[in-house]
Amino acid sequence: ALMLENLQKHSTPHATFQPNSQIGEEMSQNSFIKQYLEKQQELLQQRLER
Repeated sequence: ALMLENLQKHSTPHATFQPNSQIGEEMSQNSFIKQYLEKQQELLQQRLER
């Protein structure tokens, strides 16, 4: 929280605040998608092995 406040002081809120929140969202979405795809891959693998 402290670092974010310092960043906002040194540049416009739009430049720091927006990308930061967006990057956070994208990263959490990416990890969710990655987990989902890995799960699908495992299920597919199991089906092929039978």
